[in-house]
Amino acid sequence: MWILALLPAALSLNCPIYNCAIFNNNLCARKYYEDIEINASFCADGYTCFLNNMITWSTTAEIGGEFVCEERPYEESYNRGQYSYECGDRQEDGRDFIDNLPMKKCIDDSDCKLDDGSTTK
Repeated sequence: MWILALLPAALSLNCPIYNCAIFNNNLCARKYYEDIEINASFCADGYTCFLNNMITWSTTAEIGGEFVCEERPYEESYNRGQYSYECGDRQEDGRDFIDNLPMKKCIDDSDCKLDDGSTTK
């Protein structure tokens, strides 16, 4: 009996359909009839698309509605900069693992024996 009483309310709930699309790079999403089209392109520099805000918008968006990228001020912590890693000079012959693995995890140096009889960390 309760199921029949709740059926009209359940039928009125619509799960949105999300599709990818490519459009203006300062637009996160737009409502296209009953679907929400999510931009597969990136927001412009200095802007971002916050997923939680877009989902909230999508629940009340009207057909043709657009959710624009939001301004996100530059923060120095975002700058990863350019890194250069010093790997050192590769030793020549006899310095491969004795079991020919390209890499391995060693608990201690004796686990990492090399062809020349030495060990490595």
